[in-house]
Amino acid sequence: MMRRDDQGFTLVETLVSFVILSSTILMALKALNDGLLALRRVGEASRRAEIIAAELDKHLLAGDLAHGPISGETGGVAWSISARPLADEAPGRNPLRPWLVTASGADGATIASTIVLLRAEQ
Repeated sequence: MMRRDDQGFTLVETLVSFVILSSTILMALKALNDGLLALRRVGEASRRAEIIAAELDKHLLAGDLAHGPISGETGGVAWSISARPLADEAPGRNPLRPWLVTASGADGATIASTIVLLRAEQ
């Protein structure tokens, strides 16, 4: 027989505390899972951006951007690079012209954009 001055918790109090603890653990695990998924997405986006930036550098060095848009696939990443002149100068006046060069992914989102000087005859 229990006396009123006995110390301890009742079965209902213990069950309620387990429910609260379980709910807290589940919320923490959900937050951890969401964080890991976001980290994976950021890693994949970073990998795509690195591949596209490397392709941009390669084509800038090759000097073949003034011939029209270039597209391809590297490492499973589809990319597209386009260039357009920024100034309508007569080619004879200055051998170098500023061009806006844009690199984008398969979804059309711009990954990198830069201004470069290209020779007019390219």
